[in-house]
Amino acid sequence: MRAVIIASILMPAIASGVAGATEPTVVFSGAQKRNNLVTELLEVASISEPGRAFTFTRPDNGWVFLTARRQGKGTVRIVLDEQPGDDAVVARDADGDGPIEAVRHVARGEHRIRVDCSGGCRVDRLVVKAIPELMHCGLGSTPRSSPTAVTTWRSSRGTSCRT
Repeated sequence: MRAVIIASILMPAIASGVAGATEPTVVFSGAQKRNNLVTELLEVASISEPGRAFTFTRPDNGWVFLTARRQGKGTVRIVLDEQPGDDAVVARDADGDGPIEAVRHVARGEHRIRVDCSGGCRVDRLVVKAIPELMHCGLGSTPRSSPTAVTTWRSSRGTSCRT
């Protein structure tokens, strides 16, 4: 009797563990603030099947940072908002472990990301983060000067830098 009870408890746990090994696990989907600048939108673990698609929602127009950690030999292809004739955001031949990263500007709303793994390659972790646009003016200018003005050391003495 005791063996039947233990078996009835352990068998579903073992079966779900075996079945879960091949299915990707959506660790997080939503909008979780990481700090003042970055919001995590999606995290998926263990992607090995080709053509797996996941959705995430960007709360406003802006940039997304895609990062995937891969293992094995083969090709990893990541497609964002698939449309006819569009190329992949990332298509990389994987020759071992390493990250795949890309940045894209997207509109507000729901987006679909598809991950294709072929040749024995798999993606251990896929993360999509919303990141801000940090540059507010041209290089070499300050908020007090014009972004198109030619600045020299003499002309900048009265602004933000003093020695």
